Parts: sequence; structure tokens; C-alpha cells
Amino acid sequence: MDLGQLTPGCYSTLLLAELGARVIKVERPGGDPVRQLIPGSHEWLNRGKESVVLDLKAEKGRTALHDLVSVGDVVVENFREEAANRLGVTYAAIRRANPRCSLVSLRADSRHPHKPGHDLTVQAESGLLSFHHSDAGTAPRLATLDLAAATVTVVACVGAALRAVTTGEGSHVVVGMQDVGASWLGRYAAEANALGIGELAGGPRGARALQERAAYGTFRTRDDRQVAIACIEPHYWFRLVDAIADRNLVAYRNPEKRDGAVADVNRLLARIVAAQDLSRWLEIGRSKRLPIAQVRSLPSLDEIPATLFSTGSRSPGAELSPAPALGQDTDGVLQWLAARRSGAASAALDDQSQGNGR
Repeated sequence: MDLGQLTPGCYSTLLLAELGARVIKVERPGGDPVRQLIPGSHEWLNRGKESVVLDLKAEKGRTALHDLVSVGDVVVENFREEAANRLGVTYAAIRRANPRCSLVSLRADSRHPHKPGHDLTVQAESGLLSFHHSDAGTAPRLATLDLAAATVTVVACVGAALRAVTTGEGSHVVVGMQDVGASWLGRYAAEANALGIGELAGGPRGARALQERAAYGTFRTRDDRQVAIACIEPHYWFRLVDAIADRNLVAYRNPEKRDGAVADVNRLLARIVAAQDLSRWLEIGRSKRLPIAQVRSLPSLDEIPATLFSTGSRSPGAELSPAPALGQDTDGVLQWLAARRSGAASAALDDQSQGNGR
């Protein structure tokens, strides 16, 4: 059951649909705000799902939700905790309806579950924002933690479902967006500690100190394009230096000497790259098998893979249905649920009558 809203909730369950899960999206009257707030996002993020409208502020709606839970495996929600409590989306309620069903709750801050938050504010509090974005008055273009936390939520869902298979018990897993941001920064914090950078790692100066590498960055070409070069490993670096054959760059062929003069090497490399067109650098990358790539703009929809996952020759989510109209599956899903429950009751009565007959 998908009670998620906006990008974090929707993207997590889209990935589950791509993996082959049946995803029933439970929406409030008026629908998930993603339908109105972000043009085009509903059509992309809610592919492969069914839409059921339930008013969880009403007892009838909560009862219908718990009926759905009785045949479900995992419920995903990203309300603030107090809102989830008001709407009856609690683990206690889930467990009463179905002890095997798990609840995965996505929160802005797992330690302060009542606190509101969006990608921007959570990036700010986790330290991620200062690490990669320092332009005051603007926001990052990519909602990094929305997407990262959604991906971690998928892992939580799969893990909870596997646990239920082995133990017969559901579980409540809380994914904190701020925790995901901090976890992403863990490797950089460890590097800062090893280099003795300390508190600088939390701000732009420290971020630059950690991120600056020789031959690892973007460079402008003669035809005013950008190319990304990532030749930090010695074997890549040797091949790049040999391919360029510039005597000034050859002076830094020794990786230790290169790493002791990062700024000088990158300035030199920038001048060298600027003397050739993009096509030349891409050809060097292909012929020498180097990690060199064109910096491209936002891809068109037809360039984006239909699914992230493939198994053998078949992709489980390659034929996802279009995103549903609001509530288009409400009647069908509730009728299916009633029939399923009726069938289970009839089977129980048959078992009882056979037992009495014996």
C-alpha cells in the first residue's frame, strides 16, 4: 500500500513497481499533491500503480485502509508522525489488521518525527547542502535526498518483506532523510578526519579540500563544450599523460608529484583541454579506454530507461501501465477485496462444516 506523497514517497513505490510489486496508491480526496504541484511528475512517478481514493479522516476510510492492509505485505507512508497517528497509519493499527504486514515510515528527521521538512531543509541540516552547494539565494537543482531516501526506503521494504517471510512477523522501519544525508557524508567525514581537516569538512572550504583531485573535474573545450575527466588512478593517469604528450604535464607523471600540486596540474590541464574540441577528448577517452565523458544537459524522456532493473532477457517493470487517473481503481480494488474476503470466509465455513461432519 502506497500512502506516500510527493517525490520521496512516489519514487520509492515506483521502484517497487519496477521490481514487479503490485502497488496500490491510496490517495486522499483531491489526490496526492504531486498531481498539482510538479507538472509531469505524477505521470512519471506513479506509473504501474493503481489509484484508490480513501478519506482517512473518516472512520469509513480508515476501515477500508485496514481491510486493504489485511491482504498486503508492506505499507509505505511519509506523513509527519502526528498526522500518521490522526489518520490511523500506525504500526499498532497495521499489526492488528495483519501481523505479517510491515510499515515503512519515511521521515524528514527520525529523531524528531513530528518535524516538517523538504529536501532543501533536510539537506541543510544533514550537512549535505553546504558540501555541494554554496550559492545563497538559490536551491540545488537536484532533490538529492528525496531520491536517495526513496531508494533506501525500497531497501527497507524488501528487507521487511523478507523478514516477514522468514519469521511470520511484520516490522516497523523508520527511514530518516537526514540520516541518509549523514550516511552519504560518512565517507567524506572519515577522509576529513584522516587528513586532519576536521571542522572545515562541514563547510564549503572543507568540501573543496576533500573534493579537489588532479585530473578529476570538468573542463571547457575549444568549441565551448564541457568534458568530464576522471583519471585519478595511476593507470588512467599514465595513459592520459601519454596520450596528451605535453612536456609540462609529463613533469607530473609521477602520481605523488601530481597529488602534491593539484591546483597547478588542474590549471595546466584546463589550458590543454581548451586547445582541442570536445570530439578530440572523447576520441582519446574511447581509444585509450579512459573515464572521459561529455557533460550533457537534461535528457529527454525517451532517453531515460523504462526501468532500472532487468533479470536475464526480461525487465520486470518494462511494461508499466501509465500513471492512473485519481481514484480510477477505487471500485475495482474494493470489489476485489470484498470478493477475496468473502472467498476466505466461505473456505473457513467449508472447513468448519467438514470438521463437524467428521
